[in-house]
Amino acid sequence: IDWHKSLREIYNFIRALAPPYPCAFTFLGDKKLVITKVSIKDSRLHIEGYIELRY
Repeated sequence: IDWHKSLREIYNFIRALAPPYPCAFTFLGDKKLVITKVSIKDSRLHIEGYIELRY
């Protein structure tokens, strides 16, 4: 994932690669994170650049 792209571009990229396709991924340190779902939240309630992880 190119985190320099716009919110909408990242959102569409992740959705385009969602199952049954191979899924978008990124790295956090040396850990590979596979992203299967994405949603856009009300920006007034969240911190810019914040990623909510759910297991």
